[in-house]
Amino acid sequence: MQSNTIPITHIAPSYSQENLDLILSRVKQLLPSLNDEGAKQYLSDLLNQDIETLVSDWLTYQEVEPCVSSAELHALAERVLPYHSNLEEAIYSVRNTLNTVPRERTDLRDYLTKDRKEDVIKSLSLPLFVSKKKYPSISSIEELIEALKPVDQTIVDMTASVLMDRIQSIPMEKQLGITDRQKMLSVAAVYEVNSAVGFECNSIWLASFIISQMWGCVSGWAHPDGEMCRNRHFGFKSDRDCVDLTLNSLKYVDAILADNPDQETVSLYIDTMLSCLTIMVRDYLRYNKESEDYGKIDSLIEQYSHLMNPAQILRHSTIQLHLAQIKGVARDHFQLLFPFFEYQESRGEPTKEYLQYYDYHNFIRLDFEYLKTPKCELASSLLGSSMLSEHLLRTSELLLECLKLDLPDDVVNSFSGFFTKYLWTLINDDSDEQYLFDAILTVSLNSMHLYDTVSNIRFMAELGHLSSIRWLIDNDQYETDKELKYWEIRRDYLESVSMNSK
Repeated sequence: MQSNTIPITHIAPSYSQENLDLILSRVKQLLPSLNDEGAKQYLSDLLNQDIETLVSDWLTYQEVEPCVSSAELHALAERVLPYHSNLEEAIYSVRNTLNTVPRERTDLRDYLTKDRKEDVIKSLSLPLFVSKKKYPSISSIEELIEALKPVDQTIVDMTASVLMDRIQSIPMEKQLGITDRQKMLSVAAVYEVNSAVGFECNSIWLASFIISQMWGCVSGWAHPDGEMCRNRHFGFKSDRDCVDLTLNSLKYVDAILADNPDQETVSLYIDTMLSCLTIMVRDYLRYNKESEDYGKIDSLIEQYSHLMNPAQILRHSTIQLHLAQIKGVARDHFQLLFPFFEYQESRGEPTKEYLQYYDYHNFIRLDFEYLKTPKCELASSLLGSSMLSEHLLRTSELLLECLKLDLPDDVVNSFSGFFTKYLWTLINDDSDEQYLFDAILTVSLNSMHLYDTVSNIRFMAELGHLSSIRWLIDNDQYETDKELKYWEIRRDYLESVSMNSK
Protein backbone atom coordinates (compact mmCIF):
# COMPACT_ATOMS: atom_id res chain seq x y z
CA MET A 1 0.00 0.00 0.00
CA GLN A 2 1.19 3.49 -0.77
CA SER A 3 -0.50 5.88 1.62
CA ASN A 4 1.59 8.77 0.32
CA THR A 5 3.77 9.14 -2.76
CA ILE A 6 6.31 11.03 -0.63
CA PRO A 7 8.29 8.64 1.62
CA ILE A 8 8.77 9.87 5.18
CA THR A 9 12.48 9.19 4.74
CA HIS A 10 12.51 12.13 2.28
CA ILE A 11 10.09 14.58 3.87
CA ALA A 12 8.86 14.30 7.44
CA PRO A 13 5.08 14.19 7.88
CA SER A 14 3.19 16.80 9.87
CA TYR A 15 0.87 16.07 12.77
CA SER A 16 -1.64 17.76 15.02
CA GLN A 17 -0.27 18.56 18.47
CA GLU A 18 -2.44 15.76 19.88
CA ASN A 19 -0.97 13.13 17.55
CA LEU A 20 2.56 14.44 18.06
CA ASP A 21 2.13 14.15 21.83
CA LEU A 22 0.90 10.59 21.36
CA ILE A 23 4.02 9.70 19.35
CA LEU A 24 6.26 11.31 21.99
CA SER A 25 4.53 9.28 24.70
CA ARG A 26 5.45 6.11 22.80
CA VAL A 27 9.08 7.25 22.61
CA LYS A 28 9.16 7.60 26.40
CA GLN A 29 7.48 4.22 26.81
CA LEU A 30 10.12 2.57 24.62
CA LEU A 31 13.04 4.57 26.04
CA PRO A 32 12.07 5.36 29.65
CA SER A 33 15.51 6.84 30.38
CA LEU A 34 14.71 9.83 28.14
CA ASN A 35 13.12 12.93 29.63
CA ASP A 36 10.72 15.16 27.69
CA GLU A 37 13.50 16.98 25.86
CA GLY A 38 15.29 13.72 25.14
CA ALA A 39 12.15 12.23 23.61
CA LYS A 40 11.73 15.30 21.41
CA GLN A 41 15.35 15.06 20.27
CA TYR A 42 14.91 11.34 19.51
CA LEU A 43 11.91 12.06 17.32
CA SER A 44 13.69 14.98 15.66
CA ASP A 45 16.62 12.70 14.85
CA LEU A 46 14.27 10.00 13.59
CA LEU A 47 12.38 12.32 11.24
CA ASN A 48 15.46 14.39 10.42
CA GLN A 49 13.66 17.60 11.29
CA ASP A 50 12.95 19.69 14.37
CA ILE A 51 9.58 18.37 15.50
CA GLU A 52 8.49 21.84 16.60
CA THR A 53 8.15 22.63 12.88
CA LEU A 54 5.93 19.60 12.21
CA VAL A 55 2.83 20.74 14.10
CA SER A 56 -0.11 21.49 11.81
CA ASP A 57 -3.81 22.15 12.25
CA TRP A 58 -4.88 22.10 8.60
CA LEU A 59 -4.45 18.44 7.62
CA THR A 60 -7.45 16.12 7.42
CA TYR A 61 -5.43 12.98 6.75
CA GLN A 62 -2.37 12.50 8.95
CA GLU A 63 0.13 9.69 8.65
CA VAL A 64 -0.57 8.19 12.04
CA GLU A 65 0.22 4.78 10.49
CA PRO A 66 2.71 5.62 7.72
CA CYS A 67 3.51 3.02 5.07
CA VAL A 68 7.21 2.25 4.86
CA SER A 69 9.11 -0.32 2.84
CA SER A 70 11.72 -2.51 4.48
CA ALA A 71 14.49 -0.31 3.06
CA GLU A 72 12.79 2.83 4.40
CA LEU A 73 12.28 1.29 7.84
CA HIS A 74 15.95 0.29 8.01
CA ALA A 75 17.00 3.80 6.91
CA LEU A 76 14.90 5.31 9.70
CA ALA A 77 16.37 2.88 12.23
CA GLU A 78 19.91 3.86 11.21
CA ARG A 79 19.12 7.47 12.15
CA VAL A 80 18.46 6.56 15.78
CA LEU A 81 20.89 3.65 16.09
CA PRO A 82 23.05 5.53 18.68
CA TYR A 83 20.08 5.36 21.08
CA HIS A 84 19.92 1.56 20.85
CA SER A 85 22.07 -1.51 21.39
CA ASN A 86 21.61 -2.94 17.90
CA LEU A 87 19.71 -2.50 14.64
CA GLU A 88 16.94 -4.96 15.57
CA GLU A 89 16.16 -2.97 18.69
CA ALA A 90 16.17 0.27 16.69
CA ILE A 91 13.76 -1.18 14.10
CA TYR A 92 11.39 -2.31 16.85
CA SER A 93 11.50 1.14 18.43
CA VAL A 94 10.98 3.02 15.14
CA ARG A 95 7.98 1.03 13.97
CA ASN A 96 6.34 1.22 17.40
CA THR A 97 7.09 4.92 17.75
CA LEU A 98 5.63 5.91 14.38
CA ASN A 99 3.20 2.96 14.30
CA THR A 100 4.32 2.07 10.78
CA VAL A 101 2.71 -0.44 8.44
CA PRO A 102 4.31 -2.35 5.52
CA ARG A 103 4.06 -1.27 1.90
CA GLU A 104 3.83 -4.88 0.75
CA ARG A 105 3.71 -8.44 2.04
CA THR A 106 7.43 -9.22 2.41
CA ASP A 107 7.95 -6.03 4.43
CA LEU A 108 6.11 -7.88 7.20
CA ARG A 109 9.33 -9.71 8.08
CA ASP A 110 10.57 -6.55 9.80
CA TYR A 111 7.68 -6.96 12.22
CA LEU A 112 9.26 -10.07 13.72
CA THR A 113 11.34 -9.24 16.77
CA LYS A 114 14.73 -10.91 17.06
CA ASP A 115 13.40 -13.44 19.59
CA ARG A 116 10.26 -14.23 17.60
CA LYS A 117 12.23 -14.62 14.38
CA GLU A 118 14.51 -17.11 16.10
CA ASP A 119 11.45 -18.92 17.46
CA VAL A 120 9.81 -19.05 14.01
CA ILE A 121 12.99 -20.34 12.37
CA LYS A 122 13.46 -23.00 15.04
CA SER A 123 9.81 -24.09 14.89
CA LEU A 124 9.70 -24.38 11.11
CA SER A 125 13.12 -26.07 11.03
CA LEU A 126 11.74 -29.08 12.91
CA PRO A 127 11.48 -31.26 9.75
CA LEU A 128 15.17 -30.55 9.09
CA PHE A 129 16.02 -31.50 12.67
CA VAL A 130 14.15 -34.80 12.33
CA SER A 131 16.08 -35.77 9.20
CA LYS A 132 19.52 -34.56 10.35
CA LYS A 133 19.18 -35.01 14.13
CA LYS A 134 20.30 -31.43 14.70
CA TYR A 135 19.02 -27.97 13.96
CA PRO A 136 20.70 -26.47 10.91
CA SER A 137 22.49 -23.15 11.15
CA ILE A 138 19.82 -20.82 9.75
CA SER A 139 19.83 -17.13 10.63
CA SER A 140 17.37 -15.57 8.18
CA ILE A 141 13.87 -16.18 6.87
CA GLU A 142 15.27 -16.33 3.33
CA GLU A 143 17.65 -19.15 4.32
CA LEU A 144 14.77 -20.98 5.99
CA ILE A 145 12.62 -20.79 2.85
CA GLU A 146 15.43 -22.26 0.74
CA ALA A 147 16.22 -24.99 3.29
CA LEU A 148 12.60 -26.20 3.37
CA LYS A 149 12.13 -26.43 -0.39
CA PRO A 150 13.23 -30.12 -0.60
CA VAL A 151 11.00 -31.13 2.33
CA ASP A 152 7.63 -32.76 1.63
CA GLN A 153 5.00 -30.01 1.73
CA THR A 154 2.66 -32.07 3.91
CA ILE A 155 5.28 -32.13 6.64
CA VAL A 156 5.96 -28.41 6.27
CA ASP A 157 2.21 -27.72 6.49
CA MET A 158 1.88 -29.70 9.71
CA THR A 159 4.76 -27.77 11.26
CA ALA A 160 3.41 -24.42 10.08
CA SER A 161 -0.06 -25.26 11.37
CA VAL A 162 1.32 -25.98 14.85
CA LEU A 163 3.19 -22.66 14.79
CA MET A 164 0.07 -20.81 13.65
CA ASP A 165 -2.07 -22.34 16.40
CA ARG A 166 0.53 -21.50 19.04
CA ILE A 167 0.79 -17.85 17.95
CA GLN A 168 -3.00 -17.53 17.75
CA SER A 169 -3.36 -18.92 21.28
CA ILE A 170 -1.54 -15.87 22.64
CA PRO A 171 -4.12 -13.18 23.54
CA MET A 172 -3.78 -10.11 21.32
CA GLU A 173 -3.03 -7.86 24.29
CA LYS A 174 0.03 -10.03 25.01
CA GLN A 175 1.38 -9.98 21.47
CA LEU A 176 4.60 -8.07 20.82
CA GLY A 177 4.21 -4.30 20.42
CA ILE A 178 3.00 -1.24 22.29
CA THR A 179 0.13 -0.39 19.91
CA ASP A 180 -2.76 -2.51 18.72
CA ARG A 181 -1.50 -2.17 15.14
CA GLN A 182 1.99 -3.44 15.99
CA LYS A 183 0.55 -6.37 17.93
CA MET A 184 -1.60 -7.31 14.93
CA LEU A 185 1.34 -7.00 12.54
CA SER A 186 3.52 -9.21 14.74
CA VAL A 187 0.96 -11.98 14.17
CA ALA A 188 0.62 -11.22 10.45
CA ALA A 189 4.40 -11.51 10.14
CA VAL A 190 4.22 -15.14 11.25
CA TYR A 191 1.46 -15.80 8.73
CA GLU A 192 3.68 -14.30 6.03
CA VAL A 193 6.57 -16.63 6.83
CA ASN A 194 4.21 -19.61 6.92
CA SER A 195 2.87 -18.52 3.55
CA ALA A 196 6.39 -18.16 2.15
CA VAL A 197 7.18 -21.79 3.01
CA GLY A 198 4.03 -22.95 1.20
CA PHE A 199 1.39 -23.10 3.95
CA GLU A 200 -1.63 -22.18 1.82
CA CYS A 201 -3.99 -21.70 4.75
CA ASN A 202 -2.07 -18.58 5.77
CA SER A 203 -1.67 -17.44 2.15
CA ILE A 204 -5.41 -17.14 1.51
CA TRP A 205 -5.95 -15.65 4.98
CA LEU A 206 -3.45 -12.87 4.27
CA ALA A 207 -4.89 -12.33 0.80
CA SER A 208 -8.40 -11.93 2.17
CA PHE A 209 -7.51 -8.91 4.29
CA ILE A 210 -5.11 -6.88 2.16
CA ILE A 211 -7.38 -6.19 -0.84
CA SER A 212 -8.43 -2.63 -1.68
CA GLN A 213 -12.04 -3.64 -2.28
CA MET A 214 -12.51 -5.19 1.14
CA TRP A 215 -10.25 -2.78 3.02
CA GLY A 216 -12.04 -0.01 4.82
CA CYS A 217 -15.77 0.70 4.93
CA VAL A 218 -18.07 2.64 2.59
CA SER A 219 -16.48 5.84 3.94
CA GLY A 220 -13.01 4.63 2.96
CA TRP A 221 -9.96 3.55 4.95
CA ALA A 222 -9.52 7.23 5.78
CA HIS A 223 -12.84 8.80 6.73
CA PRO A 224 -13.77 12.35 5.64
CA ASP A 225 -13.28 13.56 9.23
CA GLY A 226 -9.68 12.32 9.19
CA GLU A 227 -10.29 9.25 11.34
CA MET A 228 -8.74 5.99 10.20
CA CYS A 229 -11.31 3.24 9.60
CA ARG A 230 -11.22 0.38 12.08
CA ASN A 231 -11.99 -2.09 9.31
CA ARG A 232 -8.37 -2.36 8.13
CA HIS A 233 -7.33 -5.61 9.81
CA PHE A 234 -3.56 -5.83 9.20
CA GLY A 235 -3.32 -2.10 8.47
CA PHE A 236 -2.07 -2.22 4.89
CA LYS A 237 -3.32 -3.22 1.46
CA SER A 238 -1.52 -4.71 -1.52
CA ASP A 239 -3.58 -5.81 -4.51
CA ARG A 240 -0.61 -7.36 -6.29
CA ASP A 241 0.23 -9.51 -3.26
CA CYS A 242 -3.43 -10.48 -2.92
CA VAL A 243 -3.46 -11.97 -6.42
CA ASP A 244 -0.15 -13.80 -5.91
CA LEU A 245 -1.20 -15.20 -2.53
CA THR A 246 -4.55 -16.37 -3.88
CA LEU A 247 -2.97 -18.08 -6.88
CA ASN A 248 -0.57 -19.85 -4.53
CA SER A 249 -3.43 -21.16 -2.39
CA LEU A 250 -5.96 -22.39 -4.96
CA LYS A 251 -5.43 -26.05 -4.08
CA TYR A 252 -6.24 -25.33 -0.44
CA VAL A 253 -9.23 -23.12 -1.36
CA ASP A 254 -10.56 -25.85 -3.63
CA ALA A 255 -10.42 -28.35 -0.76
CA ILE A 256 -12.11 -25.92 1.64
CA LEU A 257 -14.93 -25.11 -0.77
CA ALA A 258 -15.44 -28.80 -1.53
CA ASP A 259 -15.73 -29.50 2.18
CA ASN A 260 -17.99 -26.42 2.62
CA PRO A 261 -17.19 -26.01 6.35
CA ASP A 262 -19.20 -22.88 7.09
CA GLN A 263 -20.85 -20.09 5.11
CA GLU A 264 -18.63 -17.36 6.54
CA THR A 265 -15.40 -19.01 5.37
CA VAL A 266 -16.86 -19.95 1.99
CA SER A 267 -18.12 -16.40 1.44
CA LEU A 268 -14.78 -14.87 2.48
CA TYR A 269 -12.76 -16.99 0.06
CA ILE A 270 -15.17 -16.44 -2.83
CA ASP A 271 -15.09 -12.67 -2.19
CA THR A 272 -11.29 -12.82 -2.21
CA MET A 273 -11.22 -14.63 -5.55
CA LEU A 274 -13.73 -12.17 -7.01
CA SER A 275 -11.49 -9.33 -5.85
CA CYS A 276 -8.54 -10.96 -7.59
CA LEU A 277 -10.49 -11.19 -10.84
CA THR A 278 -11.43 -7.51 -10.48
CA ILE A 279 -7.77 -6.57 -10.00
CA MET A 280 -6.68 -8.62 -13.01
CA VAL A 281 -9.39 -7.15 -15.25
CA ARG A 282 -8.57 -3.65 -14.00
CA ASP A 283 -4.88 -4.12 -14.84
CA TYR A 284 -5.80 -5.48 -18.26
CA LEU A 285 -8.02 -2.51 -19.06
CA ARG A 286 -5.62 0.08 -17.67
CA TYR A 287 -2.26 -1.27 -18.76
CA ASN A 288 -3.11 -3.97 -21.31
CA LYS A 289 -1.58 -6.40 -18.83
CA GLU A 290 -2.83 -9.87 -19.72
CA SER A 291 -2.65 -12.75 -17.26
CA GLU A 292 -2.89 -16.43 -18.04
CA ASP A 293 -3.82 -16.97 -14.40
CA TYR A 294 -7.23 -15.30 -14.72
CA GLY A 295 -8.74 -18.56 -15.96
CA LYS A 296 -7.42 -20.51 -12.98
CA ILE A 297 -9.35 -18.39 -10.51
CA ASP A 298 -12.40 -17.94 -12.72
CA SER A 299 -12.77 -21.67 -13.34
CA LEU A 300 -12.66 -22.36 -9.60
CA ILE A 301 -15.38 -19.77 -9.03
CA GLU A 302 -17.48 -21.35 -11.78
CA GLN A 303 -16.95 -24.77 -10.22
CA TYR A 304 -18.40 -23.57 -6.92
CA SER A 305 -20.94 -21.11 -8.28
CA HIS A 306 -23.66 -22.99 -6.37
CA LEU A 307 -22.08 -21.70 -3.15
CA MET A 308 -22.26 -18.06 -4.21
CA ASN A 309 -24.85 -15.73 -2.74
CA PRO A 310 -26.84 -13.33 -4.99
CA ALA A 311 -24.42 -10.46 -4.30
CA GLN A 312 -21.44 -12.54 -5.41
CA ILE A 313 -23.27 -13.78 -8.50
CA LEU A 314 -23.97 -10.17 -9.49
CA ARG A 315 -20.38 -9.18 -8.81
CA HIS A 316 -19.04 -12.04 -10.94
CA SER A 317 -21.33 -11.02 -13.78
CA THR A 318 -20.08 -7.42 -13.47
CA ILE A 319 -16.47 -8.56 -13.79
CA GLN A 320 -17.35 -10.38 -16.99
CA LEU A 321 -19.03 -7.20 -18.31
CA HIS A 322 -15.87 -5.22 -17.58
CA LEU A 323 -13.70 -7.79 -19.32
CA ALA A 324 -15.92 -7.85 -22.40
CA GLN A 325 -16.24 -4.03 -22.34
CA ILE A 326 -19.96 -4.30 -23.04
CA LYS A 327 -21.62 -0.92 -23.51
CA GLY A 328 -25.06 -0.29 -22.11
CA VAL A 329 -27.18 -2.46 -19.83
CA ALA A 330 -27.02 -6.20 -20.41
CA ARG A 331 -30.34 -7.94 -19.82
CA ASP A 332 -28.92 -10.92 -17.92
CA HIS A 333 -26.87 -8.64 -15.70
CA PHE A 334 -29.83 -6.33 -15.05
CA GLN A 335 -32.01 -9.24 -13.96
CA LEU A 336 -29.46 -10.16 -11.28
CA LEU A 337 -30.08 -6.85 -9.51
CA PHE A 338 -33.43 -7.88 -8.04
CA PRO A 339 -32.34 -11.05 -6.21
CA PHE A 340 -29.35 -9.00 -5.00
CA PHE A 341 -31.60 -6.29 -3.53
CA GLU A 342 -33.81 -8.91 -1.89
CA TYR A 343 -30.77 -10.69 -0.44
CA GLN A 344 -29.19 -7.46 0.78
CA GLU A 345 -32.37 -6.19 2.41
CA SER A 346 -32.06 -8.78 5.16
CA ARG A 347 -28.38 -8.00 5.75
CA GLY A 348 -28.41 -4.26 6.40
CA GLU A 349 -26.04 -1.77 4.79
CA PRO A 350 -23.99 -3.31 1.97
CA THR A 351 -20.21 -3.34 2.04
CA LYS A 352 -18.49 -0.91 -0.28
CA GLU A 353 -17.92 -3.33 -3.17
CA TYR A 354 -21.70 -3.75 -3.45
CA LEU A 355 -22.88 -0.22 -2.73
CA GLN A 356 -22.43 0.86 -6.37
CA TYR A 357 -25.32 -1.33 -7.52
CA TYR A 358 -27.89 0.91 -5.84
CA ASP A 359 -26.58 3.92 -7.78
CA TYR A 360 -26.36 1.78 -10.89
CA HIS A 361 -30.05 0.89 -10.62
CA ASN A 362 -31.04 4.50 -9.96
CA PHE A 363 -28.97 5.72 -12.92
CA ILE A 364 -30.66 3.22 -15.23
CA ARG A 365 -34.04 4.70 -14.27
CA LEU A 366 -32.71 8.26 -14.53
CA ASP A 367 -31.28 7.66 -17.97
CA PHE A 368 -34.38 5.83 -19.21
CA GLU A 369 -36.83 8.49 -17.96
CA TYR A 370 -34.91 11.72 -18.54
CA LEU A 371 -31.53 11.57 -20.26
CA LYS A 372 -32.38 8.90 -22.85
CA THR A 373 -28.82 8.21 -23.99
CA PRO A 374 -28.13 5.37 -26.45
CA LYS A 375 -27.81 2.06 -24.61
CA CYS A 376 -28.35 3.74 -21.22
CA GLU A 377 -24.83 5.13 -21.22
CA LEU A 378 -25.04 6.81 -17.80
CA ALA A 379 -25.39 3.55 -15.87
CA SER A 380 -22.82 1.81 -18.05
CA SER A 381 -20.29 4.60 -17.47
CA LEU A 382 -20.86 4.54 -13.72
CA LEU A 383 -20.20 0.80 -13.60
CA GLY A 384 -16.83 1.29 -15.29
CA SER A 385 -15.87 4.47 -13.45
CA SER A 386 -13.78 2.67 -10.84
CA MET A 387 -11.77 1.01 -13.60
CA LEU A 388 -11.04 3.66 -16.22
CA SER A 389 -10.70 7.43 -16.20
CA GLU A 390 -12.75 7.87 -19.37
CA HIS A 391 -15.76 6.20 -17.75
CA LEU A 392 -15.46 8.40 -14.67
CA LEU A 393 -15.21 11.55 -16.78
CA ARG A 394 -18.15 10.50 -18.94
CA THR A 395 -20.33 9.76 -15.90
CA SER A 396 -19.61 13.23 -14.56
CA GLU A 397 -20.32 14.82 -17.95
CA LEU A 398 -23.68 13.07 -18.24
CA LEU A 399 -24.72 13.98 -14.70
CA LEU A 400 -23.89 17.63 -15.31
CA GLU A 401 -26.00 17.46 -18.49
CA CYS A 402 -28.85 16.08 -16.39
CA LEU A 403 -28.73 19.19 -14.23
CA LYS A 404 -29.74 21.25 -17.26
CA LEU A 405 -33.00 19.30 -17.42
CA ASP A 406 -36.15 19.96 -15.42
CA LEU A 407 -35.66 17.21 -12.84
CA PRO A 408 -37.37 16.63 -9.49
CA ASP A 409 -35.45 17.98 -6.50
CA ASP A 410 -34.91 14.52 -5.00
CA VAL A 411 -33.21 13.38 -8.20
CA VAL A 412 -30.96 16.44 -8.35
CA ASN A 413 -30.06 16.08 -4.68
CA SER A 414 -29.04 12.47 -5.22
CA PHE A 415 -26.24 13.59 -7.56
CA SER A 416 -24.27 15.08 -4.68
CA GLY A 417 -23.39 11.57 -3.50
CA PHE A 418 -21.49 10.90 -6.72
CA PHE A 419 -19.42 14.10 -6.57
CA THR A 420 -18.65 13.79 -2.86
CA LYS A 421 -19.02 10.38 -1.21
CA TYR A 422 -18.36 8.28 -4.32
CA LEU A 423 -15.27 10.24 -5.36
CA TRP A 424 -13.98 9.99 -1.79
CA THR A 425 -14.33 6.21 -1.97
CA LEU A 426 -12.47 6.11 -5.29
CA ILE A 427 -9.62 8.16 -3.82
CA ASN A 428 -9.33 5.67 -0.97
CA ASP A 429 -9.44 2.61 -3.21
CA ASP A 430 -6.97 4.06 -5.71
CA SER A 431 -4.54 5.52 -3.17
CA ASP A 432 -1.78 3.05 -3.98
CA GLU A 433 -1.72 3.60 -7.76
CA GLN A 434 -3.41 7.03 -8.04
CA TYR A 435 -4.41 6.06 -11.59
CA LEU A 436 -7.77 7.85 -11.33
CA PHE A 437 -6.53 10.90 -9.43
CA ASP A 438 -6.16 13.19 -12.47
CA ALA A 439 -9.71 12.34 -13.57
CA ILE A 440 -11.05 12.81 -10.03
CA LEU A 441 -9.41 16.24 -9.93
CA THR A 442 -11.06 17.18 -13.23
CA VAL A 443 -14.49 15.99 -12.06
CA SER A 444 -14.08 17.82 -8.74
CA LEU A 445 -13.17 21.08 -10.49
CA ASN A 446 -16.02 20.80 -13.00
CA SER A 447 -18.61 20.32 -10.25
CA MET A 448 -17.13 22.68 -7.67
CA HIS A 449 -19.73 25.36 -8.41
CA LEU A 450 -22.46 22.92 -7.36
CA TYR A 451 -20.96 20.74 -4.64
CA ASP A 452 -18.27 20.91 -1.98
CA THR A 453 -15.51 19.01 -3.75
CA VAL A 454 -12.49 20.86 -2.33
CA SER A 455 -12.16 18.14 0.33
CA ASN A 456 -11.55 15.62 -2.47
CA ILE A 457 -8.71 17.75 -3.83
CA ARG A 458 -7.19 18.32 -0.39
CA PHE A 459 -7.24 14.60 0.35
CA MET A 460 -5.47 13.79 -2.92
CA ALA A 461 -2.94 16.52 -2.16
CA GLU A 462 -2.35 15.06 1.29
CA LEU A 463 -1.69 11.70 -0.40
CA GLY A 464 0.98 13.34 -2.57
CA HIS A 465 -0.88 14.01 -5.83
CA LEU A 466 1.14 16.71 -7.58
CA SER A 467 -1.66 18.28 -9.65
CA SER A 468 -3.87 18.61 -6.57
CA ILE A 469 -1.05 20.25 -4.61
CA ARG A 470 -0.47 22.71 -7.46
CA TRP A 471 -4.18 23.58 -7.51
CA LEU A 472 -4.22 24.32 -3.77
CA ILE A 473 -1.21 26.63 -4.16
CA ASP A 474 -2.37 28.36 -7.34
CA ASN A 475 -5.87 28.98 -5.96
CA ASP A 476 -4.78 30.23 -2.52
CA GLN A 477 -6.32 27.27 -0.68
CA TYR A 478 -4.24 27.83 2.44
CA GLU A 479 -4.66 30.02 5.50
CA THR A 480 -1.11 30.68 6.69
CA ASP A 481 2.38 31.07 5.29
CA LYS A 482 3.35 27.92 7.16
CA GLU A 483 0.69 25.92 5.34
CA LEU A 484 1.78 27.40 2.01
CA LYS A 485 5.37 26.39 2.72
CA TYR A 486 4.16 22.87 3.56
CA TRP A 487 2.59 22.50 0.12
CA GLU A 488 5.47 24.19 -1.71
CA ILE A 489 8.02 21.79 -0.22
CA ARG A 490 5.97 18.82 -1.38
CA ARG A 491 5.33 20.32 -4.80
CA ASP A 492 9.05 20.95 -5.35
CA TYR A 493 9.96 17.42 -4.26
CA LEU A 494 7.40 15.76 -6.54
CA GLU A 495 8.39 17.94 -9.49
CA SER A 496 12.05 17.00 -9.03
CA VAL A 497 11.15 13.30 -8.86
CA SER A 498 9.03 13.65 -12.00
CA MET A 499 11.85 15.38 -13.90
CA ASN A 500 14.43 12.79 -12.83
CA SER A 501 12.19 9.92 -13.94
CA LYS A 502 11.95 11.22 -17.52
